Amino acid sequence: MRDILGYIAATVLSLVALTVVVAVTHHGITSSRAARAWNEVQVIASAARNLYAGQTGYCGTNGAGNSYNISMATLLNSNAIPSEMISGTNVLNPWGGTVTIAGIWNDGTQCEGFEIFVNNIPNDACSILGTYQGDPPPAGFTAVSLWINGNGWTYTNGPPDPGWVTGQCTAGSTGNSVAYGFR
Repeated sequence: MRDILGYIAATVLSLVALTVVVAVTHHGITSSRAARAWNEVQVIASAARNLYAGQTGYCGTNGAGNSYNISMATLLNSNAIPSEMISGTNVLNPWGGTVTIAGIWNDGTQCEGFEIFVNNIPNDACSILGTYQGDPPPAGFTAVSLWINGNGWTYTNGPPDPGWVTGQCTAGSTGNSVAYGFR
C-alpha cells in the first residue's frame, strides 16, 4: 500500500511540475512572438515612411493629381517587407494571421497617417501587444492610436491602461486584431 501511495504522490508531483513547465514555456513563447510582432510593426512603419517620403502623406492626391493610398501590395512590390514575413501575396504575423496597412482618413477627406493591423492573434498575445512597452515607434513617428477589436485608445494621455486592454482582448484563440496608428 505504501508503494502505491508513493507512486501516486510521485505521479501527482510530476504532473504539477509538467504543468508549470508547460505554462512557463507557453508564456515565454507568447512573449517572444509578441516582441517579434512589435518589431515587425516597426519594420513595416519604417518601410512605409521611407517609401512615401517624397509624397505629401500616405494617402491623398500627389502634385500630378494622381490619387494614392498606402498599401501592403506597394510595400511588397518595393521589397520593403522581410521575406520571412511573406507568404504568397500576404504578410503574416508570428501566429500566421495577416498584417495589413491602410491610410488613416479624417472624416474621409484628409489623410492623417497610417495604421498597421496585426490580425488573428490569441487573447494572451493581444494583451501583451496592447500594452507593449518595448522599443518605441520608429524615429520620426508618433503613435496616435491603438485599436483592439474595433475599440480605440488614443495616446494623448499616455499608454493604454492594462485593464482596458485585457478587457478588449476577448475574441478567443485566433480572433483578435490589434492596430497601431502612426502619423
